[in-house]
Amino acid sequence: MTHPPPPTLIVVNACIATGDPRRPWATALAIHKKNLAAIASTTEIIKTANSATNIVDAGGRTITLPAGVSVGSAVRVVTTAGGDVMIFLEDQV
Repeated sequence: MTHPPPPTLIVVNACIATGDPRRPWATALAIHKKNLAAIASTTEIIKTANSATNIVDAGGRTITLPAGVSVGSAVRVVTTAGGDVMIFLEDQV
C-alpha cells in the first residue's frame, strides 16, 4: 500500500465550510506542494504531517474556500502578518 506524500503545509484549528452536506464543517486542511490534499479534522490532518511540514494554527478563524476549490485543486496559500490565512485558486493569483 502506497501512502500519499506528507503535506508541505497544514492549517489547523480553523472553521472551514466544506460544501459537503454529509460533513459540512472541518477544522483543518492539508496542502501538498500547490494542491489541496485533504480537508478534515485537526486530529486527522495533524497525523499526516512530518518534520518538514509547515503548520499554521488558524486560532479558530474561519477559512472560506473560493468557489470551485476541492481536493486536488491547485491553490496558493498566503498568511498575512496579522495571522490571517487566505487561499486562492492558482488561476486567480
